[in-house]
Amino acid sequence: MQKVTFFDRREELAELTGLSIENHCDELWKAGFNLDDWDFGIQTETEWTGEWDRKHPYYESWLLTHMEDYCTGYEHVEYNGKHYYMLYHS
Repeated sequence: MQKVTFFDRREELAELTGLSIENHCDELWKAGFNLDDWDFGIQTETEWTGEWDRKHPYYESWLLTHMEDYCTGYEHVEYNGKHYYMLYHS
């Protein structure tokens, strides 16, 4: 079983990462998080490949495929041993 956490506010992302939102979220930006025009994100404990087989659950492939097809897609950031997938519009 894998823990998946959804978030949709900068404050939630800051809480998940332990980074500050002070100074226009400078720490989040420096860590590689693109905070422009995003709708929501998910945090996972393992990296998702988007492949569907016995090793990779169907929901990983389904979510990443639909996120990729949405407007401008998603970005993946690995930070402090966790994986973050953020969905973008624009």
